[in-house]
Order: sequence, then C-alpha cells, then structure tokens
Amino acid sequence: MSIEEKIKNYLNEIIDSQYFVINVIYKKTRNSNGSLKILLDGDKGIGIDACVETSRKLGAWLDEQDWLTDAYNLEVSSPGADMPLEFLRQFSQHIGRSLEITTKDEKVIEAKLLEVKDEENKIMVLPIITKKSKTKEEITPVIFDFNEIKKAIVIISFK
Repeated sequence: MSIEEKIKNYLNEIIDSQYFVINVIYKKTRNSNGSLKILLDGDKGIGIDACVETSRKLGAWLDEQDWLTDAYNLEVSSPGADMPLEFLRQFSQHIGRSLEITTKDEKVIEAKLLEVKDEENKIMVLPIITKKSKTKEEITPVIFDFNEIKKAIVIISFK
C-alpha cells in the first residue's frame, strides 16, 4: 500500500462523516522539502477550523508512523473554486450554479445544475443557451450518468 493510500485510510477514520478526502498528493524533491497536500471537501463545504484540526491530527500521526524520513510541508485545504468536481458527493452543494461539463466523448456543455440523484449516480442539468448558439430549440433538462462525465467545473459568476 502506498503512503498516499495509508494516509487516505487514516483520514477516513479521523474526519467527521460530513467531510471526505478528495486527494492526497505527496511529492519528494531533491533540492527542497517535500510536500504533502491533502484536499478535503464536505457535503456543505469545509471550513478552515476542520482543516486545521485535521492537519494537527495527521501531523501527529505521521510523526508516530515515521514513514516520511525527509522534511516535508503539510497542507490541508479545500480543493478551491477552480478545481474540477471529482466525486458525485461534491455536486449537491452546487445545485443552482452553472457548470461546464466535459463528457468522456469530449462534448462540452454549459448548464445549470438542477438535481443530484445519488442513488442513481446521475445529475440533472438545464443547458444554458449562449449567444453563440444559433438554434431556437426549446431547452429541456438533461440527465447525465456520473460515469460519463470526464470533467465538471463550477463557473464562478461575479454578477
């Protein structure tokens, strides 16, 4: 089992059930300290206090394990607004927002997220007609199977 997998397993034991691990990234470098970056999210986002608490617990545990023999920088944070949504569980907090969805067959659609159907592994969106669109079609909701989504990014609006 890799260091990243061991860390992820430990994190799943210590974090509150409303939070979940997005990614664990460990990089060793020759010329400077290594880095261990932990990305967490939650059903309603994650705050700084939860990240700080997780960082403290993880840091103490890693010191006990003695796997990381070289110096490293530990960072525990949320993925940030510009990061793609990687898990279906992340979509619920973005209902009502616009997404840019790229499907596995490379189609790109801009749409408003209407619903997340966890049990069916699907999302329902309403495509957004842009000024570039020449069609006069009636807009109807579209359902995507989560497994068909290659990438989904929340579109940040400053209106």
